[in-house]
Amino acid sequence: MDFPQAKAADSATMMVADLLFPHLRGTDAIAPYANSSLGILLVDAETGHLPSILGRLTEHLETVPWSAGGSCYPRNVTRADDLLRQAVDFMVRAKEYGGNRLLLPP
Repeated sequence: MDFPQAKAADSATMMVADLLFPHLRGTDAIAPYANSSLGILLVDAETGHLPSILGRLTEHLETVPWSAGGSCYPRNVTRADDLLRQAVDFMVRAKEYGGNRLLLPP
């Protein structure tokens, strides 16, 4: 599976990044990922904490639709490529299920 390269983000995507950035920890990162998507790296966040973290972040989005997928190293995967692949796969499924939701590995 090839991952889309981050391109110049559209203004709406950058607006969302600007809204979320102040609410991330200093160890976390946010960046454009693909068409109208953002990647958020939550360093040392446990998979079980992702729903509450995402809930806190999405409070700042108000009417902006979102979908998210998560993965956790080394609990769910053992390689960085697999970490990203799994998170993207879950994000795509979240969109297919109607969006405004987070899907995680069991």
